[in-house]
Amino acid sequence: MRGITKLSVLLLPTLVLSGCWLDDDDNDDEVVVDPTPESSFVRVHHTASDAPNVNVIAEDTTLLENVPYQASSSVIEVEEGEYSITVEGILPDQSTAAV
Repeated sequence: MRGITKLSVLLLPTLVLSGCWLDDDDNDDEVVVDPTPESSFVRVHHTASDAPNVNVIAEDTTLLENVPYQASSSVIEVEEGEYSITVEGILPDQSTAAV
């Protein structure tokens, strides 16, 4: 009898907790619509130690200019969409090369 009491003390919490998966709080009738984002965000971290300062360009818009090594930008807000982002290294003669 004593063994049954010990066993029931161990199994009772397990049985109580195992019934939690039966509780369904989902409302299947509710339709969730994802909102369309109006903005996107870009943040730049220049972490290449042997690289020159850089310019960061999204499509035809310059987002950042002359960013030095170990610099981080603030969060830059741009219109929602797909962008081709180019990083241009500023060479010693002040010309640029896309990297």
